[in-house]
Amino acid sequence: MKKLLNILLCLPLIGFGQQSDTCIVNQNFKIVVIGSSTAAGTGPSSVDSAWVWRYRSYLESININNEVINLAQGGYTTNHLMPTGFSWQSSNGTISYADSTKNISKALSLNPDGIIVNLPSNDAAYSYAINYTMSNFDTIFNRAKEKSIPIWICTTQPRNFSWNPQILLQTSCRDSIISRYGNFAIDFWSTIADTNNWIDSQYDCGDGIHLNDAGHAVLYNRVKQSSVLEEIVKGKIPKVFLGNDTSVISTILDAGYNSSSYLWSDGSVSQYLQLPNNVYNGNSWHTISVIVTDSNSCINSDTIKVNFISSTHMVEYFYSKKIINEIDFLGRETKKKKNQPYIYIYDDGTVEKRITIE
Repeated sequence: MKKLLNILLCLPLIGFGQQSDTCIVNQNFKIVVIGSSTAAGTGPSSVDSAWVWRYRSYLESININNEVINLAQGGYTTNHLMPTGFSWQSSNGTISYADSTKNISKALSLNPDGIIVNLPSNDAAYSYAINYTMSNFDTIFNRAKEKSIPIWICTTQPRNFSWNPQILLQTSCRDSIISRYGNFAIDFWSTIADTNNWIDSQYDCGDGIHLNDAGHAVLYNRVKQSSVLEEIVKGKIPKVFLGNDTSVISTILDAGYNSSSYLWSDGSVSQYLQLPNNVYNGNSWHTISVIVTDSNSCINSDTIKVNFISSTHMVEYFYSKKIINEIDFLGRETKKKKNQPYIYIYDDGTVEKRITIE
């Protein structure tokens, strides 16, 4: 028992990598893809070889109820995916509007667990300034964040532009996406590009714009290896918070989740832990942990440090103010008598009625 207790006292925090296969299999994920022709399936020999279709098949192999909803439309730019109501004026004076059936607003209306944005090169094709494109990406990204929906922005992809300023727009946008969105950026550039920042010939479907089967296989693996599933699963594991480190006389810790099982670092297995107990006691700090497992076999944990102090020390701990006067109920400074109430005046301006029973 002592050996078991020593192991339990060192319980680790749980991360995504430690989630069981059952946890992932038992979750139903809905991911919405918005973007342009690459996401819509242009380039490969059959649509089943396009990265979105490959990714859908992968998720369905984990759980047949997983969904990948594809709203991508060929020819679209960041403008088309902006929130409903957004408009812009083209060079010929035409006013256009974001597509309310394909944009970020539509994606959010589907209540997804995550959103992936894939816009390879059309903004650069129209020579949109990098600041303009990134501002649009920020709006799309932040609209999802406001709804607490994780969203990933794929980088630009190489395209065989003959005008160098457009290539520079592409590479600048690529770098900005990676820098700005970090773990929520997906690299669709590396390996695909050659030394001239064009599409490497082994991945070009033949038009210098879109990718072939091999190119889409690279994109699929980048999405599969990204943080998409990790972040989505994080949102579905038990929420456990034992509170901030504290000093108390006694307390009850609550693992705070209606879960299938609990394991505290002292070996207890209920939702609540009464403190102090035979393991955690005495006037000192103790590190206390709990692991929570829900009905889907998903796990999470938390740790808190608790200092137990006596009631006398508790008063000293919380009250550093000093008594500056003692009076009776008539406001008179008088000699205290047993079992009589008195009013104590403190240096911070507060007053307290107290009676000493003897």
